[in-house]
Amino acid sequence: MVDIHSHISPHLDDGADGVEEALLMLNNAFESGTKHIVLTPHYLNKAQCRFDVQKSDIISAFEMLLEKKNEAKIPIEIYIGAEHFGVTDIGRIASENMLVPINNSRYVLVEFDFTDD
Repeated sequence: MVDIHSHISPHLDDGADGVEEALLMLNNAFESGTKHIVLTPHYLNKAQCRFDVQKSDIISAFEMLLEKKNEAKIPIEIYIGAEHFGVTDIGRIASENMLVPINNSRYVLVEFDFTDD
């Protein structure tokens, strides 16, 4: 099993409250059959959402959790990513190197507003 949408990165959004909870979530995912998981915190600015997460925050949280996961010997592979809000200026955001693609590929996870028609 590969999970490409998770909110496990600690302290970034409405997912894990801290490192211990994040490690527990990773361990539970592995025990449930997940072998690979992409960490995809909400990546929206304050004007769009209540989370103010920057690209540097996502990178730092990923690197820290990767280290903690390895120390805890949790045998699940984790990958960096983000849940990008599908805003009208996403082209500008991409051209300014602000996207956080899945595992540094050319693919991003995009969320659209549920209230738009």
